[in-house]
Amino acid sequence: MRHTVIDLTIKIARDAPGWQARGITLCSWGPTAESNTVVIELRSPTAACAQALYDAYGRDWITVSPEPFTDKSFRPGQQPSDP
Repeated sequence: MRHTVIDLTIKIARDAPGWQARGITLCSWGPTAESNTVVIELRSPTAACAQALYDAYGRDWITVSPEPFTDKSFRPGQQPSDP
């Protein structure tokens, strides 16, 4: 079966509670056309958290943002003028 970034985005949404239980808070995730990967933003990104996600999903499929998620970070579906 061929996976797509949309399929992976759905899988990550389903997996998010499990990551939370492991202490990895996924705050935002969604596909990006620029890299054809799913970009994941974490509340407190660390090298260990990023590595756990890369091990689970593959470096070819995800990009973990090195910057911590803030409430002002862009969220999929949010318009630039939204507060």
